[in-house]
Amino acid sequence: MKCGLVLILVSGPDVCTPTESEIYRRRLHDIGLEAFVQETLGKGSITARKLCSAFNARIPPWLDDEVSDDNFYQLLGLALVRELQKRQRLPQHTTIDDAAKLLNTAKNVMVITGAGISTSLGIPDFRSKDSGFYTKLREKGFAEPEDVFELSTFDDDPSIFYSLAGDILPDLNKWTPTHQFIRLLQDKGKLLRNYTQNIDNIESNAGILHDKLVQCHGSWATATCRKCKHQSPGK
Repeated sequence: MKCGLVLILVSGPDVCTPTESEIYRRRLHDIGLEAFVQETLGKGSITARKLCSAFNARIPPWLDDEVSDDNFYQLLGLALVRELQKRQRLPQHTTIDDAAKLLNTAKNVMVITGAGISTSLGIPDFRSKDSGFYTKLREKGFAEPEDVFELSTFDDDPSIFYSLAGDILPDLNKWTPTHQFIRLLQDKGKLLRNYTQNIDNIESNAGILHDKLVQCHGSWATATCRKCKHQSPGK
């Protein structure tokens, strides 16, 4: 999935500057939620509404004209918790060389992969704006693309799924440099586990061993009859 981020900076009495926002975010991580609330709202040094802007809490339109700070506490609380849940970048690891050193010294590397690692093979991901699988389904008239993958839909009319499945069937003899990199970690005895959301089974085709691979959403490796449960190889 391709993501873009646009920041719109607005000045005003109820909006923190980028510098102020960075200071508040760092302070929250340094002293924790309770102490941070006491230091800011508790001392009245800033309003809840203005503090919302420091943590990118989007003010809903129906709160635009509110003047009471009480109306912003819940929104701010959610934003503070979200900020604390973010993983912080370690200052000693900032370059590709730093990552390479970590991999060289690591003994157990866990790899988590999704649809993006297979797109260079022509297999679409799900949510990219123009090329994603969900976009194609909407173009075919499906208002709720996820419904195509519901078992109830499949049982009612499996032809719907089979008419689309060809778009996400892989070439069994091809894989990407990313798949090859995971295989390299395995060959060097460093791969603890590869958890993948992908159903294309390319990790397995690239040589990732069964006991090193967890296919969280299943895969094309096998096909099972919905009635008698007979299982056949995916090919």
